[in-house]
Amino acid sequence: MEKIPVREAVGSLMYLIGMTRPDIAFAVTQVAHFVSNPGRGYWEALKQVFAYLTGTIHYGITYGGVRMNAKTSLQAYSDADLAADLTKRKSTTGLCVSFHRGPVSWGSKRQRAIALSTDDSEFYSASECSTELIWFRAILAELGIIVVTVPILCDSSCARSIIEDPEEHKRTKYIDIKYFFVREQQELTNLIMAAVQTKNQIADIITKPLTRKRVEMLRQMLGIQNIEELSQ
Repeated sequence: MEKIPVREAVGSLMYLIGMTRPDIAFAVTQVAHFVSNPGRGYWEALKQVFAYLTGTIHYGITYGGVRMNAKTSLQAYSDADLAADLTKRKSTTGLCVSFHRGPVSWGSKRQRAIALSTDDSEFYSASECSTELIWFRAILAELGIIVVTVPILCDSSCARSIIEDPEEHKRTKYIDIKYFFVREQQELTNLIMAAVQTKNQIADIITKPLTRKRVEMLRQMLGIQNIEELSQ
């Protein structure tokens, strides 16, 4: 493997993820964790990512399409995959911030704390998502765009109840206080936890492995479309 350019391949894909292709974020970040000592299987996985990009070379991020007001133009999707890291048993956070039906920020990364349940991992993900949303809300305010309350769309009812119900003391006393930032922001009406059906959870595409059919559906919902076809 010393003569195979794994680092260079991962680096080029990371650049692409940060620019226009969040749909490959999960696959690439999984390989990136082993870039210091990759095996043949990781190189084969990278080649599959390049093959996917070759087949979708004209795809990119699009915005608009539906008229939206300032109250609903900014929103985020938060998701998690429990214990996705089989070596350290850490969960994966997936988040996507959308503005006018197009992604402006996204991420797929392992959580720093080890979640003890699916609810905990979803809660940690929502907390990380909230800090990103507050930052974007402040940026928009500087540009003169006032967004009152921003929704975080989460498909876990239990995670939402942890955030919305301060009485959930017994279930949350072992959780680091820093993760309760999202609850404080909801109390200040800066954010609101909102329900979304699992089938419409866009953050799935950057959180866990999916079937081709579901990837294609979520890719379109995410706002990544064939630019060549749209321009015709």
